[in-house]
Amino acid sequence: MSGVAINSSDFLVGIVVGENATTWPLALTENGGASWVTQQSYSTTDYTAALVSSYVAPANETITVTATQADGSLFGANVIRFSGSGGIGASNKAQGSSGSPSVSLTTTQANSAIVVVCGDWNAVSGTQTFTNNFSGTPTALTDYPGDGAAYGVAIAYFPDAGAAGSKTVGMSAP
Repeated sequence: MSGVAINSSDFLVGIVVGENATTWPLALTENGGASWVTQQSYSTTDYTAALVSSYVAPANETITVTATQADGSLFGANVIRFSGSGGIGASNKAQGSSGSPSVSLTTTQANSAIVVVCGDWNAVSGTQTFTNNFSGTPTALTDYPGDGAAYGVAIAYFPDAGAAGSKTVGMSAP
């Protein structure tokens, strides 16, 4: 992502997902600096590696965000911008070797946004279908369901999760 104007106090959520643990370390930089704060990371042999980080704009600025990984393996990245946000609250991660992915967290403020990232080592192909246990509609940011060979990744966000409290997000397909 390059040449994007952001405002003072905007929150960015940066996501990098790689095809397996050999892609570690994954990294995000903003205009060449290491100003990102890791919110969650996951890496295990023969499974997907993921890094979710946040950045708070100290002033109005035009930024370039660079995603990198260590070894030339397949990887991808996305950055989500939130303006007028109260900040980063709760985060959580879960992993499993089969079945539909899901993770629970407790939001700390009403009307929180939730970002969900699913990395799939099995590269299952099909339409991405996100799930949740609250009255919210996800905005899908990826359409890479997997190619049956390398890896798949799904990223979405729920702009308003309603009242503060326990939430569960995940996927029912592919």
